[in-house]
Amino acid sequence: MKRLLPLALAGVLLVPAAGLGQDYQMFETQYLKVLPGHEAAFATALTEHNQGFHTEGAFGAAVDFIVTGPFSGQYAWVMGPATFTALDARPTGDPHDADWNKVLAHAESHTNEYWRMNERLSSPLTDAEAAGRPILRVRFFEVANNALFIKTQEETEGVFAEMGVTGRTFYRRRFPHRDGRDWALVTSMENWAELDGPGNGNFQETFIELHGEAAWDTHRAERAEAVVGTQDEFRQRIAEMSGVGNQ
Repeated sequence: MKRLLPLALAGVLLVPAAGLGQDYQMFETQYLKVLPGHEAAFATALTEHNQGFHTEGAFGAAVDFIVTGPFSGQYAWVMGPATFTALDARPTGDPHDADWNKVLAHAESHTNEYWRMNERLSSPLTDAEAAGRPILRVRFFEVANNALFIKTQEETEGVFAEMGVTGRTFYRRRFPHRDGRDWALVTSMENWAELDGPGNGNFQETFIELHGEAAWDTHRAERAEAVVGTQDEFRQRIAEMSGVGNQ
């Protein structure tokens, strides 16, 4: 059965949308900054909470350690895929809330975000493919022209499809914000050595073969007009702290 590689945002190895009877997939992400000296107690509390309350379905949760970017050194707690309707039935009250407070007792701060997957732009991995790729690269986009961004990304994904490149999943941020993270592209790696590899160096060549030089020049210009800036956030999936797939 195919599952989707999320954010977060990115999460990996969550449940299929078809099994939830929903027509879109959204993930709740909480960034958790641990109090100095509380790392071990935090890890224990979060592991027990996830394995007690977040093991499957819309409320299944995964945990990532953030390696780079403004949130480096923090944890990303990723729950889903869900819909806002599904959230009406989320775990609430005791014993869940009392147990979650045990986690927050070891956190200096936490923030909450919602990210919805764009299926048209995405080519998610299967369970088997994602299981061996625990390093996540989340590329955030600050977008000036949303329609143009979608157009250029559709062109990009079409070229990657021609190249046989999959495992690229796009998410759009829900609710107004001012931090310049409007969209996120999640990809994954088996190990860090992949960063020293050749990457997708023949993208430009393939694009030109498919569409021509003039189309490439237009694509580059429109991409520059659509995107104000980008920022990468690398994460390491911590399977033993997650509720999903750890039972």
